[in-house]
Amino acid sequence: MQSLRTTSRAHVTVVCSLNNSTVVQAPRPTTLQQRDNLRLALPSKGRMAEDTLQLLRMPGLEVWFQRATDVVRKLLYGDVDLGIVGADMVAEIGNDDPDLVVVHDGLSFGKCHLALGVPNTGKFAGVKSLDDLKRMYSSEQAPLSGVTLRENNLREVAGGRVMASQGVLVASRRALLERPGLLGLVHELLERLDAHLVADSYYSVVANMRGESAEAVAALLLGSKLLGGLEGPTISPVLTRGADGGPAQHGFYAAQVCVPKSLLYPAVKEIRKLGGSGVLVLPIMYIFDEEPHRWRALLDTLGLSRGDVAV
Repeated sequence: MQSLRTTSRAHVTVVCSLNNSTVVQAPRPTTLQQRDNLRLALPSKGRMAEDTLQLLRMPGLEVWFQRATDVVRKLLYGDVDLGIVGADMVAEIGNDDPDLVVVHDGLSFGKCHLALGVPNTGKFAGVKSLDDLKRMYSSEQAPLSGVTLRENNLREVAGGRVMASQGVLVASRRALLERPGLLGLVHELLERLDAHLVADSYYSVVANMRGESAEAVAALLLGSKLLGGLEGPTISPVLTRGADGGPAQHGFYAAQVCVPKSLLYPAVKEIRKLGGSGVLVLPIMYIFDEEPHRWRALLDTLGLSRGDVAV
């Protein structure tokens, strides 16, 4: 029986083995490869948003594009220091190797899941759940290749989900501990990734608002459940041209708030209801907050304290 990887984007299920290849592997080096640059491996196939790639353009970081399976293998052999790949691939190829450390476990792309599937016909026709399957003492081999369940006349067994998967940032433990500059770069990567993932859920909305004072405009916005922003609105005076070329005059205020993307249009209607106009909607690249909890978890995993790393 095979495990099936179902991608949520394309509704495709592919058959893959959870066991490592039995091909004889070359011995892994016993010492860290000496080089002047830091290397990150990315899958050469698959979709990664362009703005995410922008996050990885950092001084001193060399990006390698590899097959997904080779991303993990090159980490194990020391050819690269970091990799971004599916958690399912780390589980399959990495095989719980202690040198592999998952630095960020939720990059929010490439989401899929591994599940058990059986043929629709034959002795499996009556199998509807994992309990039904447990009552059988044998199973059949599913076709091998990236094809859909329907094309292979397969169906996913209820209760047969093995694991959920998405893109993760994984590193070589030895490189983290021995490669100069790598931990500092990983700290910045975690900061950027977390700040971008938070920001990706919001728009920055700017509108012209009339009011007697900045405080009055702020009170108006804070009275709405949609327009309070993360901590509150930012209010700035807007100066307009004076009549006949005279001095600039204070006409109204510019109010800026962060709005969840899913609530953008209701927020725009609410701004209009409160007398706002000239609404601008802008993307947000980063929202930095507290130091990422994954950084603290990584230090614990490596047996380090904050004082051991200069960041």
